[in-house]
Amino acid sequence: MALVHLRNDSIWFTTRRVLHELLGLMTDELLPDDGEALYKVVQAEAFGALQLHRYQPDVAERLERVLLRVVHAVIDGRLPKQQSEYLQTQGSYPHFVGSMRELLKVMMVPVQGGGGAPAR
Repeated sequence: MALVHLRNDSIWFTTRRVLHELLGLMTDELLPDDGEALYKVVQAEAFGALQLHRYQPDVAERLERVLLRVVHAVIDGRLPKQQSEYLQTQGSYPHFVGSMRELLKVMMVPVQGGGGAPAR
């Protein structure tokens, strides 16, 4: 079991394999000189948890932007041509895309105190 804990305090549970693939795609999107964000991705891989709510706000925001970009790319079918062996196996890719759809739903939960319309 693995998880992504977002800054909006939502938690998305997944398998370690799906998190591994997601973090790999995020690493490809991060700037090579963003050592702090890259380090957090390496830590997330080791612990099986990307814990954006615990990171410095600027690092968490950069990682969350990259996460959202990657999730949209997966859902829209814009993954790089060079995919991992796992994503090339039958059934794994549709499962991964479905997982990204679920993650996107979790990411769309508003942040508390976001100034939106009051709840009815």
